[in-house]
Amino acid sequence: MELVAENLVERRFSRARMSYGHSALAQRSIAESLVEMLPLRSVESVLEIGCGTGFLTRALLQKRTPSVLHLNDISSGFDSAFCDLQGFQDFRCVCGDAEKYSWPRQYDWVLSSSVIQWFSDFRTFVPRIAHYINDGGLLAFSTFGQKNMQEIRAVEGVGLDYFTQEDLEKCLMPNFRTLECREETIELTFDSPHKVLRHLRDTGVNALVNQLWTPSRLRRFESTYEQLFSKDGKVTLTYHPIYYVGIKI
Repeated sequence: MELVAENLVERRFSRARMSYGHSALAQRSIAESLVEMLPLRSVESVLEIGCGTGFLTRALLQKRTPSVLHLNDISSGFDSAFCDLQGFQDFRCVCGDAEKYSWPRQYDWVLSSSVIQWFSDFRTFVPRIAHYINDGGLLAFSTFGQKNMQEIRAVEGVGLDYFTQEDLEKCLMPNFRTLECREETIELTFDSPHKVLRHLRDTGVNALVNQLWTPSRLRRFESTYEQLFSKDGKVTLTYHPIYYVGIKI
């Protein structure tokens, strides 16, 4: 497993805040797909973990109007993206590590998109977050499977320790009953390997490749990447989202 330091993740995502909105095309699509999987009913209170610049938040608010909306992210200053939100009975932005934070209440829904793959111990997090969900409440999230960023792993030999869909469901089973769990692959194309690296930087995902880019290393990366992952004059980068929706039991 390639471990990524928490402070490095926080720094990289904080730096990418201004570029994330227009660069994270896959993450936006994933957040919108997750919202489409949510039950067709109203919801009173929502906690979103790892809200970032608001892809999931905005997609949710187009379809639901909770009275209580609490947003969390590990990156400082994220609340500036939500200055326009108003009209809630209780609206809060909480900066902190979701694996350690003690939430002020229980929620009907806890949501998260493209975040939990960064957690240090998701298995411990599951019963902990279940404590903050009302009985019969909902946990819905997206994470990534083992094909995610397979190009980077092949070229650089680094990557996160991703769950399989089956292992993810088993991990959640003691606390949640699965309503839906599915996966897909999203293949992005770029003009060059250098554009791939820029995409990783602009979305904060360069925390995966925490090494000094010397000219010789960059040439080696680009040459190997083109040899392995060229397609119709471009190069590919794979995202492998897994979606989960479950009821607390």
